[in-house]
Amino acid sequence: MGLEQNNEQHYREVVDKYHDPVADYAMTVRDYILRPTVDAAGIAITLPPVAEAKGRLYVVTARGNVSLALPVTIRDNDDSENWTDFTLITAQNSAILYSDGLAWYVRSSTDRIGLFVAPSAAIGSAVHVAGLWDTGFNTGAILIAADSAGTALAIGTGATSVCIRRTNVTFARTGSYLMGHYGSYTTSDDMADGFIMGDYHGVTVAHEVLEVYAQRGRVGITAAQPSGTSNQFIGLFGECTVSAVAIDGSATGGLYGVYGRLEIAAGATSDIQAVGVYADVSYVGADIAATVFGISCYAGGATYVDFGINLTCITNNMTAAYRCHVDDSAILPAGMRFFIENSGRINHAFEFTNADMTDSAYVTTVAITDADDADGIIKINCAGTSYYIPFYDAAHIDKEWVDY
Repeated sequence: MGLEQNNEQHYREVVDKYHDPVADYAMTVRDYILRPTVDAAGIAITLPPVAEAKGRLYVVTARGNVSLALPVTIRDNDDSENWTDFTLITAQNSAILYSDGLAWYVRSSTDRIGLFVAPSAAIGSAVHVAGLWDTGFNTGAILIAADSAGTALAIGTGATSVCIRRTNVTFARTGSYLMGHYGSYTTSDDMADGFIMGDYHGVTVAHEVLEVYAQRGRVGITAAQPSGTSNQFIGLFGECTVSAVAIDGSATGGLYGVYGRLEIAAGATSDIQAVGVYADVSYVGADIAATVFGISCYAGGATYVDFGINLTCITNNMTAAYRCHVDDSAILPAGMRFFIENSGRINHAFEFTNADMTDSAYVTTVAITDADDADGIIKINCAGTSYYIPFYDAAHIDKEWVDY
């Protein structure tokens, strides 16, 4: 065809340029703009033969009651290279398709391409989601998956790193704050048999891997903070607040600011330490003016706290309730320190309650035969003065406690 004829053809009126099907429809090469309208059933749109449509653009826009349950499905004639059927599930979702004679190329407002948009002045957001959508773990207001059904997106193997979602923002605010992510979820009715997770990250390790973090928080301080202006810097913060309401929970329940759970199945083996909650302060490389704690529990004011640290043991497979480990030729001034200030007092440094007084658990009369030959000494520092508690083995007393 000559150039003049080709231009002449483009200026001619195109028959069936617009079409609004309400049921399954097979497109012809002349159906340039298709607007399928969904009523009570989904609609399947079949593209024209890819070879016949070479060099042409087509637009399909969903309308009507389109949803995840009632989608507009776009498919080819089984003649396109690397083709996968896809769906439009929201009214006004559109797909632009171009044929090179061998394959269809898709540009869509759904999950077919990456999307870059600027904030809208009307709603203050680059992406605004309003109204209702389908429920279930395979759907979402924002879906990153291989298809609209939630099929896993296969990134595959490779030597390069991959980031699924990235936020990189510079800012400077005065008298306000910035949140990287803000989620607010409020119940609209009773959920007696349900539960709520504000944020969930699940990582399944089914292959060899170096390190895994389900969630990690980090604060990096790279500038000096002027006196009296800074408050708190927290890598990961957990808070549980209870209003003036009654909670009648199960015996296994609890209120936790931060909860760490470690589970190791029977038959598993590991040559590394296993810790429910771990505090690592080995990178404090300077003797700063403030006190440094590995774990700190602060109870002040009108606080009602029974125990600063509580260990409940319901197994015989436990070595000790408390362990103080000094390693690498370090010198620890005190294994445990009791610090009293501002007229405070400690009634008992150590208290044993609910002791078994029967069945020979201990003997009331204990005579030390040689008080000068102690097998060891516990040293106690009290207000700068050292005191000593000697202890003896069975050879130096005429009766002993029963050992288990």
